[in-house]
Amino acid sequence: MKVVGIKHLLKRGHSLTSYTNKFEEAMVDGTFFLDGIDLALGPDYALYFYQKRTNKIDFSEVDKAVEFFRALSAVYPETSIIPGTMPYKIKDKLFHVAPIFINGQLDDMLLKESDCGEARLAKANGLEYKKGDSSENYVYVNGKKVAVEICSDFGKQRVSKDTFLEAILAFDNLGGFSIRADNDDFSRYGLICNSVKRAGTNGSNKVIPVDCSQYSLDNFPKQRVVEPSYETKDSCGYILT
Repeated sequence: MKVVGIKHLLKRGHSLTSYTNKFEEAMVDGTFFLDGIDLALGPDYALYFYQKRTNKIDFSEVDKAVEFFRALSAVYPETSIIPGTMPYKIKDKLFHVAPIFINGQLDDMLLKESDCGEARLAKANGLEYKKGDSSENYVYVNGKKVAVEICSDFGKQRVSKDTFLEAILAFDNLGGFSIRADNDDFSRYGLICNSVKRAGTNGSNKVIPVDCSQYSLDNFPKQRVVEPSYETKDSCGYILT
């Protein structure tokens, strides 16, 4: 599976144009270096556009983002594009979703289950936060199962043993792929796109927007870092076998 992760830190400036330009360039780079892309991923909150002082969401910018990724997906019809997360409104309910674009269409929307500020953000916009069921958050890419975990759903989400890749869309300075006692009995990859700096030692911060790990029962040590097949200022690409 050929996977591209987009490097994007929200605290370094974020707008629809800055993000779509970066994503488009990453698709060009990934197609060139990997000879095609099966899955392209962006981080949590990548498709949120709002005034930080008031927390008022600009849904018109979200609509523009959806149309952009529809068009981009038509250019790359064989790629499953999950560009991050966005707010989705139905009447008085607000959902935190990871949209999936395939072959020029908004194919599906995966709903976040946990709440790490979404209810507060919904209230600031006169809405009520509606949780999803994270156990339904997966997609098949070339016949391989990808579990999509939206930030704090990671560690709580039920991930089945036929999962090939855990794709974690994060906005978390402690974010990382980890193995626990309840999920250490099957092999898979874990790839993270994180939109904030990660906390380091001695109060320092590490800029690691994208990284990948492999957990394999057949290896020692069982978990290892997967080096990217290519890396640019905008993206990292991996060939996962």
